[in-house]
Amino acid sequence: MIELCDKAVVIDGEPTFIYSGEVQQYRLPAELWRDRLEKCRALGLNSIGVYFGWNFHSKAPGEYDFASPDRDLGHFLDLAAELDLKVIVRPGPYVCNEWDLGGYPGWLLAEPDGGGDWRTADPRHLAYCCEWLREVDAIITPRQAGRDGSVILYQVENEHFQGDAGFLDGLAKQALADGITVPLVSNGGGSAYRCGSKLITDGADIYTTLWEQWRWRGWFTMLQRQLPPEAPTMILEYRAGGHPSWGQPLIDEITSPPEFMMAQTRMFIGLGANVTNFFVVAGGITPVGYGSDHNCTPYAEDGPLSHWGGLGSKAYRIRLLGELI
Repeated sequence: MIELCDKAVVIDGEPTFIYSGEVQQYRLPAELWRDRLEKCRALGLNSIGVYFGWNFHSKAPGEYDFASPDRDLGHFLDLAAELDLKVIVRPGPYVCNEWDLGGYPGWLLAEPDGGGDWRTADPRHLAYCCEWLREVDAIITPRQAGRDGSVILYQVENEHFQGDAGFLDGLAKQALADGITVPLVSNGGGSAYRCGSKLITDGADIYTTLWEQWRWRGWFTMLQRQLPPEAPTMILEYRAGGHPSWGQPLIDEITSPPEFMMAQTRMFIGLGANVTNFFVVAGGITPVGYGSDHNCTPYAEDGPLSHWGGLGSKAYRIRLLGELI
């Protein structure tokens, strides 16, 4: 049983620090999934976060592919469970992630109604999104912790800073109807609370440039004032591997050197965060047709695990902190 109580993620009665790293399964061929997940485990991580792309699985209205090797989400989640990695699933419908249309399928634009008013409670739009969730939740639901898998958290939408309670709660209700029983979370930095959503526990993403580490003390104070008394402080994305645009210097040179990344991670823990998801630990190569036009094809090349699978300097730091945790 997974609960968010006592300011922690409580798994079968035990408060558990979630030390996680994002894995970009749709940027990796299926034959490399085990390699990357084994390396995440070797880094001392006990969890992974993972996006699922609507447009990666649905090429046309009503068509869904979860069986092709590179799209077999059930196999991916089963591998994580086999390796004793807990999973934070992030099925969107919007994922951002420097991914074409943020994960929305191109065919939605061609629908007579244009898909309705995107990322709002427009009933037309919610109907499309809920159809996607029904399909992907059929893969997730039987693989939740306490059943036959290791999914511990389910993220509703992604970076929904505008805070539309009708939309967020509409997606949350669909997940609940589909049998999702693990806690529903989001990464809006408090926007879910400010807009009045009642079904989601909010966390945040933190992306800092060099020398800006310490300004996030104020963010912690702000978010923690909004949290329900029992809720944990969750960092669902913290920069660990960048995604430079064409012509830009390597991200590591201007934003997140290893020693600063780990200094700030320790600060987060000291200030009460007990969910930290490094974004991205295992990147890859963006498939043709799915990338944002301004981003380089390799994704997270300065991450703890390079896009070709090599161990970067951040890997050693993450491992050391993992030993302490």
